Amino acid sequence: MATSTVPLNVGSSSAATSKLDQLLSLLPKSGVSLSALTFKSKQKTLCLHLQNRGLHAIPQEVYSLRDVEELSVDNNAIVSVPQDVRLLKNLKVLSIAQNKLLGFPVHVCYLKGLRKLRLSDNPKLCDATSKLPAKFTKLKNLEELQLERVELHDLTIEVCTLSNLLRLNLSHNKLETLPSEIGDLNNLREFHLNHNKLISLPDSCRRLKSLRHLFLQQNRLGKFPFCICLMERLQVLDVSDNDMSQLPAEIVQLRKLRVLRLNGLGLMTFPLQITSMVNLEVIEMSDNCLTNLPDDVVVLKKLAALMLNKNRFKTFPEQTYGLTSLTTLEMNGNRMKRLPEDVNRLGQLQKLRLDKNLIATLPEALTELQNLEVITLKCNDFKTFPMELIELEVDTLDISENDIQEVSIEDVAIKKSKLPQEVRYLTSLKALELNSLKLTHVPIGVCMLTNLIHLSLVGNSLTDLPKDISELRVLKELIISENGFEEIPPEVCSLSNLELLEAEENHISCLPADMDQLSRMKCLVLNKNDLDYLPIQVCTLLCLEVLSICGNHLSLIPDEVGDLASLRELWLCKNALMDLNLNLCSLIFVEILDLAGNHLQRLPEDLGNVRVRELYLSRNQFEIFPAQVCELLNLEILSMDENKLREVPEEIADLKHLRVLALTQNDFEHFPVEICKLKSLEELYFGGQRKRIGGVPEEIRVLTNLKKLFIEHSGVTSLPVTVRNLGSLRELKLPGNDIRCLPNELCVLSGLKLLQLQDNRISRLPENFDDFCYGRLKDLSLQSNPLEFPPLSVCVGGLRSIRSWLCKDRKRKAKERKLEEARFLQLLRQFVDGIRRNQITVPFPMLLACELGLTDTMFNGIEKRHPKKAKEQIYQVLLKWKTQSCTPFCKNAERVQRLSRHLNNMRKPELAQTLRDMFTEMQEKEGLSVEPKSD
Repeated sequence: MATSTVPLNVGSSSAATSKLDQLLSLLPKSGVSLSALTFKSKQKTLCLHLQNRGLHAIPQEVYSLRDVEELSVDNNAIVSVPQDVRLLKNLKVLSIAQNKLLGFPVHVCYLKGLRKLRLSDNPKLCDATSKLPAKFTKLKNLEELQLERVELHDLTIEVCTLSNLLRLNLSHNKLETLPSEIGDLNNLREFHLNHNKLISLPDSCRRLKSLRHLFLQQNRLGKFPFCICLMERLQVLDVSDNDMSQLPAEIVQLRKLRVLRLNGLGLMTFPLQITSMVNLEVIEMSDNCLTNLPDDVVVLKKLAALMLNKNRFKTFPEQTYGLTSLTTLEMNGNRMKRLPEDVNRLGQLQKLRLDKNLIATLPEALTELQNLEVITLKCNDFKTFPMELIELEVDTLDISENDIQEVSIEDVAIKKSKLPQEVRYLTSLKALELNSLKLTHVPIGVCMLTNLIHLSLVGNSLTDLPKDISELRVLKELIISENGFEEIPPEVCSLSNLELLEAEENHISCLPADMDQLSRMKCLVLNKNDLDYLPIQVCTLLCLEVLSICGNHLSLIPDEVGDLASLRELWLCKNALMDLNLNLCSLIFVEILDLAGNHLQRLPEDLGNVRVRELYLSRNQFEIFPAQVCELLNLEILSMDENKLREVPEEIADLKHLRVLALTQNDFEHFPVEICKLKSLEELYFGGQRKRIGGVPEEIRVLTNLKKLFIEHSGVTSLPVTVRNLGSLRELKLPGNDIRCLPNELCVLSGLKLLQLQDNRISRLPENFDDFCYGRLKDLSLQSNPLEFPPLSVCVGGLRSIRSWLCKDRKRKAKERKLEEARFLQLLRQFVDGIRRNQITVPFPMLLACELGLTDTMFNGIEKRHPKKAKEQIYQVLLKWKTQSCTPFCKNAERVQRLSRHLNNMRKPELAQTLRDMFTEMQEKEGLSVEPKSD
């Protein structure tokens, strides 16, 4: 293994010195050398930080540091923690986040002095059991436990015994319930449960009396948990993006609440209960349906921030004038046309965001907001530059994407008198957005804004930059995309603090020779230009973390690309690459690799060493699924659309964390059953196959986490009944296939929101299809199907029309069933009476046909073809019933069983047994064309 340099931070103590001497002499044996040794006084605490160093294990020599109290090995490739960790008896803080742990490190549970344990972002931590070990009870002194993104399905009771726990993070997992013992964590102050699958909280949560912060956003809560109202010390509450639509009156009991987030709940009105919560400082109610604020909102005298983005306000809510502490107001994405003339009454306002409204002018009173630091007016209806902005001493100004013909700060200033005197009013700006304003040159006044950190000039007609732009010495972000540049202006190289440069969609064919002066550059975006090669100058930017050169003409990658050791994202799509440089595999920390739209047929052998999470290989020339892909064990997203693949290897099952798989427009002849082993899969795109794939396999039942399933235009003929297991499914797209019949089990998927079935051969919907109509289904497409049940004329009316028709049809059939039952019982009595008199007036085959719902016309046809052959008639009745029913014959024996019970009740068990025997014989012969011998 190659030797790497590891900066080490340690605390200062007398005991530490000798231990460090030992460590310095021992660590090189494990292939790790220590340099840049620095001491930080932390009250004589020994701290060892080894983050982001490519370690596959904690160096064995670390365990000789018996006095170490804090050990951090985040963002490495560690797969396990050995028993030796028990030797670190003084350890109080252990952080192993963002690694590759294969199961929970059980030996950690013996560190009885441990106070903080951080294991987040280890996707395989709970792979084996999907829950935590029972030995957790040993960590009695634990105060902080971080288990974010560890695939946790079940929270063990043992965690609830950690009575000293103050902070618990279980976010981004798959929890559906919490144990009732969770209420025993009576010292818990901060609880993160966001991004799970919780439907409710246990009532025992009311005992969490010490809780200050509770995060529940993006779960499946159908109503506001009442137990929250009893958490009397709660200060921060987030229940955004759940299924609740109202708040209980008891929420007013949360008298200490300071921050309340209610985004994405579909609220139609501002909850009046909130006006009683007078200690609120922050309210977020974005992405709702609000049109106004109640007058009583003015009682919230402590409210400092109000977020009302993406609502339906048509006028500015003047009730905000009474919010005397308001410093931040966000109302992006509403329908307001103007600001009121007395907007200056918001005297304390510091941040005002009004993007994506319909505002065309600004009132003069706006200039009186002396505390304003940020104002954004992106995507409004301004035709000219609003001169009122010149008077504001703001840090951030965004007036992008308006229909302003020409912006010249100099011209505006001249109208106000003297150029230098007027430009100084903007010199406090730190961020300036002048996008899509049809600029042909950069106003020279911009170069005098020496405090600028961020400058965006996207979507103009610029071909050069002024030389004086070098005066922007603190500038960190420069965005000049969508202009007419043919080269990166050399003046850019004088911006020594630049960290981000975006220059996509220009005509750039070369880079300046002095590019290496931008030594702090972290992100370089040069998409959609005219580069024929990757300039070596780029490879000298050793701090670079993101490099994007999509949509150029690159055919080769230089060897020097391997020097970019800090690179995390590499975007090379839509070029002319035919092969990949082996040095690319030395970029082991790259997490996103985009190679789509090239001419690749194979991948480098050592690609499996790279820690890629997202890999894009679409629109290449792969005929065989690359084996190296199956070695990328961290992979979460894989896109291989538009290649020539015919099969998927069994090794794909090794991708335990794959969430998104795209295989559209390939040459598969059937649905690859190997995909069904990817239990973590959430999105599957498999449409547009060049050959008809037939049925979807029953094994798809394993994909219980699947949220999106798209198989368009691929000759799908059927769905298996096991589709009922896909309880997480939210979107199902199957247009342009050959589906004739839908399984009833499809209607069990109550969480489905989108269902596209257009351009198939479906003649009837399942009889319980209206279960969808009462569920979450919002988007249904059934066009271009030969629908008869319900008729197409009904289906085009949408879900409500279908529900109404099915309801009426169900009532009609219930009435018919009653009539059929009465007729059947009458025939049965005649049949039995005939047997008793030795004079059968009603033939048994007719009786059976009546019970199975066959019409008289159908039975008459059978009787004519097989006269005086009772057994043959019975067989033909059963066969006719089978062909008339969409439900599998062998699974729909209820009516035969009912007839058998009737015969038993009428004391004719021999007839009942005969019927059952014949039905069994029919089942055995199902699918055979050979008919039984007649009597």
